[in-house]
Amino acid sequence: MAKAALPTRQVTTMTGHAGAVNVAVFNSSGTYCLTGGADRAILLWNPYTGKHIKAYRGHNHEVLDIAVSKDNSRIASGGGDKYPLHWDVGTGQIIRRYRGHENRINSLKFNDEDTLLVTGSYDTTTKIWDCKSRSIDPIQTLGEAKDSVTSVVVLSPYIFTGSVDGGVRCYDVRMGSLVADQMGSTPRPACV
Repeated sequence: MAKAALPTRQVTTMTGHAGAVNVAVFNSSGTYCLTGGADRAILLWNPYTGKHIKAYRGHNHEVLDIAVSKDNSRIASGGGDKYPLHWDVGTGQIIRRYRGHENRINSLKFNDEDTLLVTGSYDTTTKIWDCKSRSIDPIQTLGEAKDSVTSVVVLSPYIFTGSVDGGVRCYDVRMGSLVADQMGSTPRPACV
């Protein structure tokens, strides 16, 4: 079986942000792309034609991460304004503006069922939000990190976090347990 060749040429250029682009993610089927930038906007693209489709505006500071639901109907975004936003992709409306972080949000992910949103923040916490509830407050705060939480990965029932404190933590939400691995002073994990 022949290996697939890696791309060797640029297919298209997508221009539309006013300033730095901090994050680019594909939707779950790989047909569309979302970008978030220093201009506080999230842009939806057809990455194969370079066509800009829609803009989502609601952040007061830069957008640092975007998560896409499995059915592509919803996205979540976080950044410098401390508020994770939950969006309806079709209407472009904010479903929920969550509160609870004290500093910027570095990373966020939906769980496998798209019922929970997990965020990691510069405030050293990982927070879990119920996407089905009307509540804007987190249902749980994980506060074991000693420095900024830079990345989160959700593989139900596990939540993995990487922190500037050198810790990689694995939370088992079913059992209520934590397994941590300390990486030492250098290198410090930027992502897991």
